[in-house]
Amino acid sequence: MSEPDGPKGAQCVHRAFAILRIVAAGRDVGLSLQQVAQGTGLSRPTAHRILRMLVAEGVAERSPRTRRYLVGEQIPMLALARPRRSMLEDVAAPILDRVARDLGDTVFLTVRTQMDTLCLARRLGSYPIQVLVIEVGARRPLGVSSAGLAILSGLSPEEAGRILRANAPRLVDFGTDPAHAAEQVEASRRRGYALSDPGLVPGTKALSVAIPSSPDSATAVLTLAGIRKRLASWREQAVAAMLRNAGKEVAENLIARRRRSQERS
Repeated sequence: MSEPDGPKGAQCVHRAFAILRIVAAGRDVGLSLQQVAQGTGLSRPTAHRILRMLVAEGVAERSPRTRRYLVGEQIPMLALARPRRSMLEDVAAPILDRVARDLGDTVFLTVRTQMDTLCLARRLGSYPIQVLVIEVGARRPLGVSSAGLAILSGLSPEEAGRILRANAPRLVDFGTDPAHAAEQVEASRRRGYALSDPGLVPGTKALSVAIPSSPDSATAVLTLAGIRKRLASWREQAVAAMLRNAGKEVAENLIARRRRSQERS
């Protein structure tokens, strides 16, 4: 198989990865060809041609029953080459445990990946009713969840607007649009944290705070999700403050871990 070179070859690679990211958001349900085309901004023939190539390579598959596209079996096989958790996950793990224990509700660690948010970790609290809005590995387009709003609120209005416009076809599936999402992003900037009320599940509420990041690190967010009465207005500030302190601790520990790793190398 000849290697792609030049602008066209690079474009093909970029498009293939864009399609894989969109397909990954479909999880076990998968996405139709139309959804893939809309989510990537590609024409149906182009999306179909690349999907056929990805299916042939085993990194995507098509359900014979639903005719939807899913991530193929080669993806988890390739991931076996790097079984260790990321440095961010390792550093954040004990902090997530503590925050979930102290606050009692479900806590999530989310990172930005291109135009999406990706849930890296989830911890359950001790409160009898836990809100499991998303699973580890779940993706959402930036502009949907409180985690995505927190990430966008840290960008310039111009950059956030560009991302929301690019994600417009996918935002519709979550009952929102770029204009409404932009209003939520601006409210998050003023407030100092992002709030989804209601959350992704009716009767729930979610609050997200960005973890301080450096130029060479992924943008990450800590989120607490609970039933609405658990995030009443009087408790919001206290939860935001605890998540903010936890985020600073994650960032500081991450810097220290990287420094030690560089010293050993």
